[in-house]
Amino acid sequence: MKSKVSHVIGLVLVLAIIIAGCAKDPFSMRHPNRPTGEQGTYKTPVDPQIALDTNLYYAMIERNAGHYSQSLADTFVYSFDFVLSGPPDSALQWDRSEEDRIVRNLFAGVSAINVTWAPASGRSDRYEDSVATLYRTYVIDASIITPTDTTLTEYKGDMAVLLARNSQGLWWIVRWEDLHTGEGSAAWTDLKSRFR
Repeated sequence: MKSKVSHVIGLVLVLAIIIAGCAKDPFSMRHPNRPTGEQGTYKTPVDPQIALDTNLYYAMIERNAGHYSQSLADTFVYSFDFVLSGPPDSALQWDRSEEDRIVRNLFAGVSAINVTWAPASGRSDRYEDSVATLYRTYVIDASIITPTDTTLTEYKGDMAVLLARNSQGLWWIVRWEDLHTGEGSAAWTDLKSRFR
């Protein structure tokens, strides 16, 4: 009888050791959960350059409509000098809701966007307490998806971007003026107008 009890106790101990070896260590480090928010590059816009040269720039490259929209003021206005093709737009501007709609269509209609911009020569950025105007010259290569294939199209121009501090003291884009470099050269407005 004594050997049977010893045998049962031995089996219980072996099973306990096996179960303990398979159980999670409650004191071990756990792996962090993946973030559930929107992915992509976005920094707190504590100065105008972050709002434009980081947040808007990467929103374009990453085709992130949420971050793009987050960079715009509620009273945002997009204005331009002209459109190369299509019916003439007498207003030559649109508001934030139109910009949001166009950008979502644009990001869905391209397979890639490459944007490069640099400070515009001959125009210095202007800064005041709560307002800044940044001038950039840009080139955009967009791979536009068509029913039969994808076409790479280049757009270039100049932009003047007015930024202001919002109620939280962070910077966002209030007005964006897009200018063609010449009569026959397609600008950002022409790319956006394809998805209007």
